[in-house]
Amino acid sequence: MASDSELDRNAIFEKFASIKRMHDEVGRKQTEDYQKRLEKLKEEESNYMAKLLSQQIPSQSQQDVPSRVQNSARRDLFLTSKNGINQSDAPLSQQQQHYPLYKVNKFKQK
Repeated sequence: MASDSELDRNAIFEKFASIKRMHDEVGRKQTEDYQKRLEKLKEEESNYMAKLLSQQIPSQSQQDVPSRVQNSARRDLFLTSKNGINQSDAPLSQQQQHYPLYKVNKFKQK
């Protein structure tokens, strides 16, 4: 017959094996849950990015030409205001910035 120490030792090994099985099962379940959540999040991200792209593409093509025209107009205004040509076409903010300098220079010349 087995001694008490061998029974205690076998009971400890059984407990350890039971805990290890439980730990492995919980780990497997957590891994499966994590993979499902990750897959779901990737799918949501993909759908969201597709939605953003579908919203951005039409608005980009519609606004592309006016933004080029606007940038060209800004550049022209900047260049003409620097050269002192067509001051009346410059926006009010540019007139306010350049008018005091023009006024001072005009009085200094007289």
